[in-house]
Amino acid sequence: MKHARRSLRTTVHSIPQVRYEEQDLTSFSGLVLFQALFQRLRLRARLKACMRGLVSRTSYGLETVLSLLVVHLLLGWRRLRDLDYYRDDPLVLRVLGLQRLPDVSTISRGLRRVTAQWSGACTG
Repeated sequence: MKHARRSLRTTVHSIPQVRYEEQDLTSFSGLVLFQALFQRLRLRARLKACMRGLVSRTSYGLETVLSLLVVHLLLGWRRLRDLDYYRDDPLVLRVLGLQRLPDVSTISRGLRRVTAQWSGACTG
């Protein structure tokens, strides 16, 4: 099912404060530190600049797919199917600036498109 981009993205400006007291934190609460790092590095803008020449016809931009892969690896997962273990985690969604994670098939198609366009650009 295709979703409108407007319904997928969310803006996150502030970093949640982590206090050392009794809190209900998810198992991925350490991502708060990476959220601050990504903002300082302007990771999303840099990925978007790298993907400028590539065409994306999906609701999720190529920079979003690559950001998701970075977070996926930081969480320690290897296979794309492992995304199902943290699909509904609110902190992962917040770090990525999304309201909903893409399906594994959407990610695979995005990566296939990047590979095909880059290889065509390199050989042509």
